[in-house]
Amino acid sequence: MQIVHLLPDSLYSKKFLEVLAINTEAIKHFVLLPENPKYIDISSPLFGSLDIACFSRKNRIQRISCLKEYVEKTDKLVAHYLDDNVLLLLLCYPSLANKVCWVLWGGDLYYRVIRPHDIKSWLREKARERVIPQIPQVGMLVDGDYELLKKWYGFRGKRHELFYPLPSPLGTYSVDNNMEVEREIKILVGNSADPSNNHKEIFEVLASKKLSEWNIKIICPLSYGDRNYASQIANYGRSLLGERFSPLFDFMSCDKYVAFMGNMNIVIMNHRRQQGLGNILLALSLGKKVYVRSDTTSYAFFKSRNIEVYDTLRIKFQSVEDLLTCNASEAKDISSKIKSYFSDENGIRLWKKFFEDILNS
Repeated sequence: MQIVHLLPDSLYSKKFLEVLAINTEAIKHFVLLPENPKYIDISSPLFGSLDIACFSRKNRIQRISCLKEYVEKTDKLVAHYLDDNVLLLLLCYPSLANKVCWVLWGGDLYYRVIRPHDIKSWLREKARERVIPQIPQVGMLVDGDYELLKKWYGFRGKRHELFYPLPSPLGTYSVDNNMEVEREIKILVGNSADPSNNHKEIFEVLASKKLSEWNIKIICPLSYGDRNYASQIANYGRSLLGERFSPLFDFMSCDKYVAFMGNMNIVIMNHRRQQGLGNILLALSLGKKVYVRSDTTSYAFFKSRNIEVYDTLRIKFQSVEDLLTCNASEAKDISSKIKSYFSDENGIRLWKKFFEDILNS
């Protein structure tokens, strides 16, 4: 039995391949990556005996023809993110849809609401409306995203519960959220230099509060994303928050980023859609107080599992003391829940079940 994986280049993909390499068992996995990957060294010994190849982006016709040959020769194609390659493949060869399984990342669902308003994106969305209902199976974590998939695209296929292994295992880090008055309290805002973080809105809310009475530092990671936007946000943050504001432009290794997150006290996410789950999970596992917008599927997901996250939309009504108050016992309980469910062991169990189910369908 063989599964072909069409996988984007990211740190999550790298960790997924490391886990896949030691849990292949009787299934042969062949992996297609974008040309010249930045995060994945295909010669790495960590990937064991996996067959990995890079997928040229140069000639679209040849690319789709090549992908068609792979799909025809394999039992299933797992599309990790629904990109234009899969869209064009299924537009040209709809009979292959029964072999395709889509593992949702987020942006590939929310393209409907975040796309530019031009003719190219309009045509792509029309193609998605035609292709997505043909796909028989989808893997995802967040319940609300599945409901949106059904609502927006009329999807009626089978859903599999899945999550990608996190680049740094959660179980190896201790919980600490000491917010004694004499210590500097660190508030993290957002996770990247992407406009979807809606940084300005949070900066304005924080600037309206009486921060002078508190020893607070507001930290904003801007190393990933649009450089021009990062520069604009850094300048805006400084103009409103002064010396309390600290933008971060340097990339960090996974271990350094975990240590960095361990030094935070409050994490504020202001995305208007499901985004930044890896950062949220890491923060919760480290016992941090996390704010997420209540109008997102992420917020509903955590609430449905009795994992306490706080509403970003309520911050403007809170006092600084309420914003910073953290229940240590509650934080430890949440950390235990997160580490248990999102452990590598549980992730491997879900992926094995997924592979078994799709091959038997």
